[in-house]
Amino acid sequence: MGSQGLLYLDAAIVCFVGPGQLITADANGLAELPLDPANLPTGLDTGVWGDRLYFQARLRDTVPTLTSNLTSAVAVMIY
Repeated sequence: MGSQGLLYLDAAIVCFVGPGQLITADANGLAELPLDPANLPTGLDTGVWGDRLYFQARLRDTVPTLTSNLTSAVAVMIY
């Protein structure tokens, strides 16, 4: 199985794979993962004021055959 998306790398890679963190998109293709800042995965450096954290999701896709893909990355600034 290959991938069709771009993986954005900046620092350590941390995966959200805990209970309730593997999600399925709705009929419109939308998915949401609410995050609890007090309960982030081990290894995620929450940074200091002015730092940016980048998040990206991996998904299973069938375009044109079964593959994995990646969303665009989003940045969150710490302040």
